[in-house]
Amino acid sequence: MTSLTNLLSLYSSEIPRNVLDEYRNKQNFYLYGQLKMSVDDIITQEKINIAKNINQQQIKKYGPPCNNLEQMSVQRQDYLFSQIIHFLNLYNKENK
Repeated sequence: MTSLTNLLSLYSSEIPRNVLDEYRNKQNFYLYGQLKMSVDDIITQEKINIAKNINQQQIKKYGPPCNNLEQMSVQRQDYLFSQIIHFLNLYNKENK
């Protein structure tokens, strides 16, 4: 596992521009829109699982999005999270 800073540096030419723009020059981010982390924190499987669990709890507590704006926000976080996971998996394959 590695940090978001390292992923952005290693894969800057492969990461979609909108993802780079989202995280560039930031000190913190929310993993899956739920778990606040420093861009220099190591993204572990445990942290991924915590973020997923928080997300599921939020869905159970508040229900599905109630309007288009909320739906777009959820879709955006899903997309950003999937991109982080994709590049983490790539990093892990290359660094076994």
